[in-house]
Parts: sequence; C-alpha cells; structure tokens
Amino acid sequence: MIGKLKQQKYIEIKRNLVYSTSKGRILIQSIGKSIPASVEMTDQWEKKLREIGQAK
Repeated sequence: MIGKLKQQKYIEIKRNLVYSTSKGRILIQSIGKSIPASVEMTDQWEKKLREIGQAK
C-alpha cells in the first residue's frame, strides 16, 4: 500500500520519514475519520484514490 501511495504521489519519503503531499491531504480529508475495517471500506478507498487521481 505504501508503494502505491508513493507511486500515485499521495506521499513522499525523505530520510525514512513519510510526508503527505497536497494530493495526499485531499485524500485524507475525503476519507475523514473512518477506519479501514473491511473489504468494502478498502474498495471505497480505492474508488476515492481513482477519483482523485483522475482529477489531476
């Protein structure tokens, strides 16, 4: 998952620290306070990732 977030430019890794990008912060806001607890939730996250990625 970390690799995919980095590849899609939602995060940056510098000196072994992970930082969210502006695109990543939009994702964080859209997810809200929900916790990934199921396959359905993961599907919803993947959908949001695709939507944000297409809105470049």
